[in-house]
Amino acid sequence: MSAPDLKHLFTPGTGVVPPYLAGRREEQDWFQDAVEALRDRKPISRDLILYGPRGNGKTALLHYLQEETLQKEGDRLDILWATPDEMRTQADLSDRLTEDHTPLHRRVKSVEVSGGVGFLQGKTEVDLSRPDATVRRLLQQRSQHRPFILIIDEAHALDPQIAGALLNASQIVRSEGHPFLLVLAGTPNLGAALGQANASFWDRSKKFPLGRLSAQEARQALTIPLHEAGITFAPGVVEHIVGQAHCYPFFLQVWGDCLARRLDQTKATQITLTQVREVKGAVIDERDAMYDIRRDEIEEMGLLPVAEHVADAFLQSNQPVQHKNTLEQAIERGLVGDDESITPDRIRDKVKQLSHLGYVWKIKGSSFEPGIPSLMAYVKRYALPPTYTAEVEPGVAPSPSGQAHRWRANRKVQDTDIEM
Repeated sequence: MSAPDLKHLFTPGTGVVPPYLAGRREEQDWFQDAVEALRDRKPISRDLILYGPRGNGKTALLHYLQEETLQKEGDRLDILWATPDEMRTQADLSDRLTEDHTPLHRRVKSVEVSGGVGFLQGKTEVDLSRPDATVRRLLQQRSQHRPFILIIDEAHALDPQIAGALLNASQIVRSEGHPFLLVLAGTPNLGAALGQANASFWDRSKKFPLGRLSAQEARQALTIPLHEAGITFAPGVVEHIVGQAHCYPFFLQVWGDCLARRLDQTKATQITLTQVREVKGAVIDERDAMYDIRRDEIEEMGLLPVAEHVADAFLQSNQPVQHKNTLEQAIERGLVGDDESITPDRIRDKVKQLSHLGYVWKIKGSSFEPGIPSLMAYVKRYALPPTYTAEVEPGVAPSPSGQAHRWRANRKVQDTDIEM
């Protein structure tokens, strides 16, 4: 039996299926029921929407569902994966749906397609001047050949006209009894983006919000693939890591990757707190690289003062969940001193903006939790411009270019602090 490839066991940030897909059982069950209905050529009553903050595994879940379905159903089902950058125009969308490498001519209003190429059996007319009719015709043709599933990742970036054509055509095709399922995944602002194209689509779809995993699911995401590789955890260590990662799927994969690579070097078969401390710096570097981008996004949208006061509300209360009223009060404090008047509408708009960024995440009713708790701590820690000192690598003379040493902020997490 060959030794496990620990260096490539975890692949954080790539969107590929993790070594063990923890949680998401309800989403998997619903999708499997839909696949069985399609296989029996029964219409699906609703399209499927997955949405949530980045890093919670939407793309990985989509890939998992696609791979599992292809393994079980083979060529009995037709699955097409697409992204908005492949469908910027109506002609692009038509090309993607026909899987034809020869683009439809962009200047004609109607083309006639005949013969038996791909799924286009017989003869049909494609009217490029009517997007809904064009897409509907293509979906009808494709689902007649085999039950058809169209998966669109990053759907919040869809052009409103393209989204409208897809959503309207999907509803009509399914109402006609065709075995077709549209699956959309995107960030928390997906509902608002789709609302620009079809106000009723969101309410008529099956929606699954994807947030952080439960503590048990987070443990499974680490322990199951490592146990299968012959690796065990010392008592209390996995719980410690899960706490540091806040059950956030991306961070769990980062921890798993850093630990697995360390074990590949040391050939140890048990993870202890010593090894956790040894990889802590690499984990924090991964985290900070992502947090730098997220903080820049918040600042570019003019939300940094608001985000800092929201962080205060969560950190000072030491409660994992805050009521909407507490959140709005924190936002109001963050708006004090700017040039615009503070109104209830403006406060609610800031709540939406922070939600769309995944900085806060609505769970049930009027309750909110941090999208990632440690992101709030990071935003608060770097609220003021840091000063920098050089860490010169041993045995290497400093160079003007900075290549011989690393610059560290003076508020960098200390070596004794492994809090994420």
